[in-house]
Amino acid sequence: MRTTSLYRLISIALLGISLVTTATSQPATAWIDYATKSAATMQSWLGEDTPQAKHFNTYMQRSFDDGSHQEPVLSISIWISVDGVISRIKFPPFVHPEANQDLQSIIVGRQLNRPPLDMPQPLRLRLRLKPLSQTPVT
Repeated sequence: MRTTSLYRLISIALLGISLVTTATSQPATAWIDYATKSAATMQSWLGEDTPQAKHFNTYMQRSFDDGSHQEPVLSISIWISVDGVISRIKFPPFVHPEANQDLQSIIVGRQLNRPPLDMPQPLRLRLRLKPLSQTPVT
């Protein structure tokens, strides 16, 4: 059966990962595995104990705390070099430029595994941001 749209979105609901493919192709298992591992790695970077990650998480929690208790979702496109270094990211800009800069500094230039050579880029991910655990101050 042929679809009428040029693109269709293949998504993995559990992790919120998506790959855009042409209507006549299927995403390779290697692409999905790579996206899953990359999303997990990036989520760990966002939770690191660095000033940029802490600042970014604080901004996200304050900006998206609407009483619904839902974790904010970050849609991001990433370009990855053949050796696995993230060379560029694109995301809807935040109101505060500091949050944009923090996200750039957390992700750009970081090392992932080498991507599959035939995987289309950018890799589009939806990352669910979990609140950082609060450590009581004594």
